Amino acid sequence: LPASLTAASFGKLSRAGRRSAADADVCRALLEMVAQSCCVLARAYAAQLGCRQRVFFAGGFVDENPLARATIANSLKSLGGRAHFLRHSDFLGALGATAHALDSSRRRRVSQ
Repeated sequence: LPASLTAASFGKLSRAGRRSAADADVCRALLEMVAQSCCVLARAYAAQLGCRQRVFFAGGFVDENPLARATIANSLKSLGGRAHFLRHSDFLGALGATAHALDSSRRRRVSQ
């Protein structure tokens, strides 16, 4: 399959009732779909907060995933932004999840 196809191009596969693409192509399309969705959401939130140029990404998904990083960088560039990837992003993603869990726990105790 051509590399220029986006994940949206694979919508026809489910309608056909059979899969004509290789497993590797489907996996790549799914990864690109997730990365492109992340970019659209990140760009929308950044614009809402007044951050028009730069968006920072962290977490295990982008830590050692050059394909995801390239897809995110290219997608965000096409949306008029620039992607930045933090070092140790898997660790930072874990810290963010922990902070969210602690904040949620604190809110439950305060509301009781």
